[in-house]
Amino acid sequence: MSRFIGLMDMIYSKDKSFDKMNRTTAILETMFDTLRQTHKELYEDTMYKFEEIAYEVTQEKAEEIVADMKPYGEKWNYETVREFLETKGITNHCIEFFLAMNMGYNDYFELAKSVDKQDDIEFYFILAKDFIHDVDAKPFKVLKYFLNS
Repeated sequence: MSRFIGLMDMIYSKDKSFDKMNRTTAILETMFDTLRQTHKELYEDTMYKFEEIAYEVTQEKAEEIVADMKPYGEKWNYETVREFLETKGITNHCIEFFLAMNMGYNDYFELAKSVDKQDDIEFYFILAKDFIHDVDAKPFKVLKYFLNS
């Protein structure tokens, strides 16, 4: 066990108060600010790893989000989306596609209907793919959208 992990375990196992958490976070913030100024690439790589944890969405949570979408809720369940993605050779980011395809159905149904694509999974896949892979987007765009809304 590293010295850092040992100290973190001691700090958090003894007292789970906000005071200790805030003091620890302040020390880490100072360290990361120095890292940002002196080793930008390492800082960005580290922040990306933290974002992976912060914006992690389980299948269960994604299903809850989709069930609450207005006005239609879920059009395609997770397994249907996952299986469809496999036909496209896509085996990762299934949760993002599940969220974005169902969002597209809920938000752009009238547009899809106007071009007779209202039930076309391919149409919503293309919308989702464009949303997910937007060249202007920052990492974790889809997950941030749903977790911060």
